[in-house]
Amino acid sequence: MNRCLLSRQLGYGDAITHITQNRVHAVSVAYSTIFKRIPDEYDLLFSKTLLALRFTHRMYPEFEWYYKADDDTYVIVEQLRQHLSTLDPSLPHYIGYRLNKHIPRGYNSGGAGYVLSRAALEAFEQTDLYGDRERCPPCQYEDVGLGSNKQIRCLANLTIFPEDARNTKGQHLFYPSRPDQIVRWKVLHHHRLKYGSNFQGADTISPETISFHHLSPQEMLDLELFTYYIDSPAR
Repeated sequence: MNRCLLSRQLGYGDAITHITQNRVHAVSVAYSTIFKRIPDEYDLLFSKTLLALRFTHRMYPEFEWYYKADDDTYVIVEQLRQHLSTLDPSLPHYIGYRLNKHIPRGYNSGGAGYVLSRAALEAFEQTDLYGDRERCPPCQYEDVGLGSNKQIRCLANLTIFPEDARNTKGQHLFYPSRPDQIVRWKVLHHHRLKYGSNFQGADTISPETISFHHLSPQEMLDLELFTYYIDSPAR
C-alpha cells in the first residue's frame, strides 16, 4: 500500500485510513471529504468519529484494519503495516498509545492515532452501539469517549480494551507528541498518563515508531526527508 493512499477526511483535522494486507490501488477507494455540512467544531468530534467509522466499515467491509488519526499526525505506514502483519484482523483489536488518565484499563490517544480491526468494527455494528446513547453516550473528548471513561461505555461495553502497543524492549510505537517533546519532556513518563517503562532521552523513541503528533506541515516534510531520503551508514 502506498503511503497516504487510502484516507477519508472527517473534518476538524481527523481522518480514517483503511489498512489491508493486500495492495490496493487508488482507483478502488475514492478520496472525499465526508460530513462537510456538519459544523467543524471540536465538541462534535466524537459523533463525527462514530459516523465515520460506521461509514468506512459499511463502504469497505473487506478491509482488515481502520486507522484514525489527526491531520497533524505523521504516520510511517510501512511500520504500521509491519506491526499489523503480526496480528489477526478477525479478532477485535484496539491499538494505539494507551493512556490511563481517566480509567484503570486505559484508552488510546486520538492524537497518536489508533487502529481498530475489522472484527472490532463488526462487533460495534452487530451490537448497534452507534445509536445507543446509554452504552455509547456522547463525550467531549473523542478518544476518551470511544475507549472508555469512569463509566463502562462504547468499546468497553464490548470488552474491547486498549492493547499493549510496545516493542520487546517496552518502547512505545505510537506517540502523542513531537519527537523533540518525547526526548526532552517528562510527559510520557508520568504514571497517570501512560503505561510502559521509563526510558530517557533518545531511548524513549523506538526504532519501530509508527506515529508522532502535533507536527506542523514543515515538520512533517522534515521527518519525511530523514525517514525516506537519507541513507546513513549509521543505521
